[in-house]
Amino acid sequence: MIHKEHKNKAMGASYVSGYIHLVWGTKFRMPYLSVREDRKRVAHEIRQIANEEGALVIAVYVMIDHTHLLVKLPNSIAPSVFMGAVKRRSAFCMNQNEQVVRWQRGFGAFHLSEAQGIATRKYIVNQEEHHKLKQYEDFLDESTEF
Repeated sequence: MIHKEHKNKAMGASYVSGYIHLVWGTKFRMPYLSVREDRKRVAHEIRQIANEEGALVIAVYVMIDHTHLLVKLPNSIAPSVFMGAVKRRSAFCMNQNEQVVRWQRGFGAFHLSEAQGIATRKYIVNQEEHHKLKQYEDFLDESTEF
């Protein structure tokens, strides 16, 4: 039973704070997106899909064989549902334009604080420079260490 003085102070809506860093690769890490214009088209499509799903894209960077997306999702959509829509619809769009893109089945989802989100945005925006120094697998190894 709710105490009388707390009855009217109950939260009436859900609130979710923080960022989600999503990382996924092309099927078998094939370089499907070796043409810069194709990568730009996929990034544009991801932004459009996110907007339609009610998500706020902070940063997106598409590499030739994987993608990084920093996003704030509404509390009404699970990361797995969101990723299903992004991967399915972005591949469909590219395939309609005669550019074959296949995504791997899984993905990484890293929940970040506001401070971590700011640093991760910088990391995503500087992907090309970062990958000159480190491979994608190294990033995943570092991200999964506890």
